[in-house]
Amino acid sequence: MTIQQKMKSQKGDDRQKKLNELVHNLFNGITEDDVMRFKDGKLVMRNKEITKEEIEVIRRDAEVFKDSVIWNVLKRELQLAANERMFDYAREVDDMMFGKAMLYNLDLIDKKLKNLVSLGISRVG
Repeated sequence: MTIQQKMKSQKGDDRQKKLNELVHNLFNGITEDDVMRFKDGKLVMRNKEITKEEIEVIRRDAEVFKDSVIWNVLKRELQLAANERMFDYAREVDDMMFGKAMLYNLDLIDKKLKNLVSLGISRVG
């Protein structure tokens, strides 16, 4: 089965997950787990376990930042700038890649913020 056939058989988020799995080893991209991740039931950042108190501070800060006017303005402006670079000013493939990378980074930050907001002390050992 070709990659195209595998992708056609997937739907929505499943398609994106499958695509990520297929190209994971081709690119040295940054993922959500590179920032903070759960390891053995503990939240870890840069190989250092984060305490329950630190987690609560991070959770509250993430909630405030995610809903802040400045974050939403910056995110919207960067999305618009990336789209302009890709669709209005791109002259070569690299121009498109930089715009896509910016959109990917914004999505990565947004997902991480949402996940951090949903952190609960009960989830962490």
